[in-house]
Amino acid sequence: MPGMDGFGLLKEIRASGIETAVVFISAHADTQTRARAISNGAVALLAKPFRFDDLSEVLSRGIKETLAARENKE
Repeated sequence: MPGMDGFGLLKEIRASGIETAVVFISAHADTQTRARAISNGAVALLAKPFRFDDLSEVLSRGIKETLAARENKE
């Protein structure tokens, strides 16, 4: 993304009030980057190459967390 990295995009998403699950996918998935992604509100950070089962699991978890957060606001 020219001019913005994934962390900047996540910050913009959260600042706009959009409640959606975010999953980072990166070739640079070291422990520090993973912790930063999670602490900034991402569901997970998957390292490339990743298994489809891992992507499926984190997407499922993210959807459940998003739906639960929306229910708690109502």
